[in-house]
Amino acid sequence: MENESGHKIKMLHSDNGGEFVSKKFDAFLTECGIQRQTSAPYSPQQNGVAEHANRTIMECARSMILAQGLELEFWGEAVNTALYIKLDVQPGLLIPRPLKKRGVVGNPMCPI
Repeated sequence: MENESGHKIKMLHSDNGGEFVSKKFDAFLTECGIQRQTSAPYSPQQNGVAEHANRTIMECARSMILAQGLELEFWGEAVNTALYIKLDVQPGLLIPRPLKKRGVVGNPMCPI
């Protein structure tokens, strides 16, 4: 099994919370030669990378809500926008002008 870069996946790290826990999935990993590491279930402290990503997205959404003076009912849209910025706008590419114009991008509270 390879990812998009063509490199072989050597190890899968998950939180053992249930999403990737099954005999069938274990057999698949073994068949593909992928080692598995798990942390204690429901312990976000042990998964620093995911927690950092989640914190960054939440801080960005909070920043957008506060900067625009929006009500909290727009929280979901702010999170979706933060994810769009993080996932769809690749580093080094130009940032879409409407986002730059509104002050969403370049805000020090939104380090995406």
